[in-house]
Amino acid sequence: MTFTLQQFDTAGLKLYFGSNAPILPDGSVGVPTNPEPTQSAFLAVFVDGDNHFAFYAPRSEIYRADDMAISDTESLAGLPIGVKPMVYGTNTWTYAITPLGGVLATGATAGSPGSFTPDGAVVPANLAAMAGVTAAPTTKWTTGQHLVLGDASKAYWNATAWVAGTAT
Repeated sequence: MTFTLQQFDTAGLKLYFGSNAPILPDGSVGVPTNPEPTQSAFLAVFVDGDNHFAFYAPRSEIYRADDMAISDTESLAGLPIGVKPMVYGTNTWTYAITPLGGVLATGATAGSPGSFTPDGAVVPANLAAMAGVTAAPTTKWTTGQHLVLGDASKAYWNATAWVAGTAT
């Protein structure tokens, strides 16, 4: 995946010129003779009105993809960055793309399994993504009630917080 970074701060310049680019005494970024790509996880979320999708690589190499794009004084300058997904641990995949989605879930109704609201909402990816979701009912869910999250794990409301698993 390639894109043009238009942020010329220290972090952006190090992505473009290499993770080993030194910060010089005057604060400028030095260009190393043997640049090394930055290795890290990568997540890009694209939003178009109510629609969104994401590209995620748990491990990737990020480095310049082309020469700097400075076409004229009327256009924005940019740093062409390339993201090369790599195998992470025992994964059998290098990157994931979410389906085009709409509204995020804002509510969850108890059940076996329960459901998310509004209808057609994108299911939260994992327990951490449940932070902005309101439970219905707000009392402790009863035995067996749960939700199925995007990573196939289960969660339930214990009257004060979202908890992993099925209510007991």
